Amino acid sequence: MDNKKIKFYLESFAEIFLVFLFLLITLKLIKSPRPRDILYFYIFCEILGFYFFSIYTAFFITFSFSLIALLTLIIKPDGWIVIEILAAWGIFYLLNIYLKIAEKEYGKQKLDLEKIEQQITTLEAQIEKFKEEEPIFKERLEKYKDLANFSFELGTTLDFEKISKTAITFTKQVFKNSNVMLVAGASDIYDRWIYEEQKPLLVEDTGKDYRFPRIYPEFTSLIAYPIFSEGKIYSIIKVFSRQNSFQAEDLRFLSTIASLSAIAFMNANLFEKTQALAITDSLTGLFNHTYFLERVREEVTRAKRFGEKLCFMMLDIDHFKKFNDTYGHQIGDEVLIRVAGRIKRKLRATDLIGRYGGEEFAVLLPKTDKKNAIKIAEALRKAIQSEKFNFSGEKLNVTVTIGVSAFPECNTISELIASADESLYRGKKLGRNRVVLWEKG
Repeated sequence: MDNKKIKFYLESFAEIFLVFLFLLITLKLIKSPRPRDILYFYIFCEILGFYFFSIYTAFFITFSFSLIALLTLIIKPDGWIVIEILAAWGIFYLLNIYLKIAEKEYGKQKLDLEKIEQQITTLEAQIEKFKEEEPIFKERLEKYKDLANFSFELGTTLDFEKISKTAITFTKQVFKNSNVMLVAGASDIYDRWIYEEQKPLLVEDTGKDYRFPRIYPEFTSLIAYPIFSEGKIYSIIKVFSRQNSFQAEDLRFLSTIASLSAIAFMNANLFEKTQALAITDSLTGLFNHTYFLERVREEVTRAKRFGEKLCFMMLDIDHFKKFNDTYGHQIGDEVLIRVAGRIKRKLRATDLIGRYGGEEFAVLLPKTDKKNAIKIAEALRKAIQSEKFNFSGEKLNVTVTIGVSAFPECNTISELIASADESLYRGKKLGRNRVVLWEKG
């Protein structure tokens, strides 16, 4: 049995009971010698009528009771009957006030309930929306979990090529069914736009974006993000989709990949610069004394193993102290820089060049015999002599004296260096600006 039927039966029973009670009281009143003792029960009926039904039922009972009481008063005058009539209407008045207060409270509760129901409806809608978007959130969560591994992997390498491969591999993993490129320079109109605007690019539909002609008809959408290094675009990471349309969320995720890659490239660049500073002379850019000797040791070891020849040259700028004393150390530094530049340009890519100290330079010529070493040294001496300098309007040139030693005649590094140095000083004594080969005896 449902609740509506139960309610109907209870209300019917209450109505029958109330009518029966009213009639019973009326019969008792007719037979009672003291009517005022019976009239109190009508007030009880009034309250029951209000409780089980409504204020209208209470009014009907009160009104009926008043008529009966007035008739009783006419038949048998009694001041208590008047008081009972007034009491009945007083109770009705109080019931009416109570009803208004209850209705007001009910109205307030109803409004609160409606608000709660509205909030529940909104919450249910949000829950439904969340259920629909749950797979998307899970996918994004997995992306960001993988991002942590990607960041860790970038942090474990300082190799530019490995950083590039890692970035491309991870981007392909994130944006499935897409083409990923890491480009340096402007290879197409999209790259040129990024270089000009200095900002990322999102093309939701390559066939409808008025900014660009559709140069890749096989792709439907594009996102691209510049990777900056030292305030300039180092490269651009681009993702072309064959099926889906990229959204702003995709571009935001790509920006994270680009930012992490930029940090990795910057670290690799700093490491490379630090390494270069550790092995090069800060003024001339040539190998410093320590690193140059390490490389010479490697080349001598290799020459011994494979039975190859090599030669060692020691160069000294003639009268360098005079340049410093006459024109100042700034001019002296310029001379060192330009002489170092001339040496680098004149020699082969396989030759090793180092600043040995002060105005001295050292050169190792791998796979070179004495005859060819003398030719190279002489050509280098002439090239340096032809370099023109302008010192406060005075045009001058500088010369160098070069001492040459050879392996295997000089079988150790110390012998190679000492012999070339000895030949250098012999050349100084002979008048400078010349090449001198070390010979035994």
